[in-house]
Amino acid sequence: MSEVEILNEALKRELLEHEKAIKKLEVMRDGVINAIASHRPYREALGLDFALYEISDKKNIFFDESATNACIRILKKGFKLNP
Repeated sequence: MSEVEILNEALKRELLEHEKAIKKLEVMRDGVINAIASHRPYREALGLDFALYEISDKKNIFFDESATNACIRILKKGFKLNP
């Protein structure tokens, strides 16, 4: 294997790990929205507006900015959550 092929393989592996990390963050963000917006046995639902505020406030800290912005746009257009 040449040096270029080795570097290409390493880059592919790095990109795959990056993609996996982004997917995990997306699932986490969606879980946060569902947890905040939905009723829980120990508290009433805090509402979608509060959930959107929370993920917006935490983008670039916990959540990918572009994916979070897309999520906010979709939910503001009327997409309904399934609790």
